[in-house]
Amino acid sequence: MDFLHLHLLLNHFPIIGTLFGFLIMIWGLFRKSEAVQHVGLAIWFFMAIINLLVMKSGEEAEEKMEHWPGINEAALHEHEEAAESANYVMIALGLLSAAALLVRKNVAHYRRLRMVTFILSVVVMTAMFRIGSLGGKIRHTELENASPEAVPEQRLEEHSEEHTH
Repeated sequence: MDFLHLHLLLNHFPIIGTLFGFLIMIWGLFRKSEAVQHVGLAIWFFMAIINLLVMKSGEEAEEKMEHWPGINEAALHEHEEAAESANYVMIALGLLSAAALLVRKNVAHYRRLRMVTFILSVVVMTAMFRIGSLGGKIRHTELENASPEAVPEQRLEEHSEEHTH
């Protein structure tokens, strides 16, 4: 398995995992269960670690495939730039989640950190959803079109242009 395969294998975990941690945290807050809230924080911490692997493998994957035919280089660049920015907020979420778990005996600090992580998780989810959407556009050019009807026509035009040149 190379870095490209590793990236494709892991890249959905931070997206789905951050959402899952958010839903777990909502459930824990609703139920007033500290144990469930701790699970949400732990999920965010582990998603930050996995995200580091996704970032490293993504850098290597980009080097490997940036000149492949059929690759949308603009989408690849936009995906990379968005991922680099989002990586910082994901790391912050992971570190704050770990800090909240470490100070959970100090109720005042724990509650503040828990609230900050909860709010930050919304920012991270938004960034992760955007990264996933941009990543899909690297090879799936049909995601760029607003209407599905335009896709076959565009491909026919591209196909005929390739054969006329």
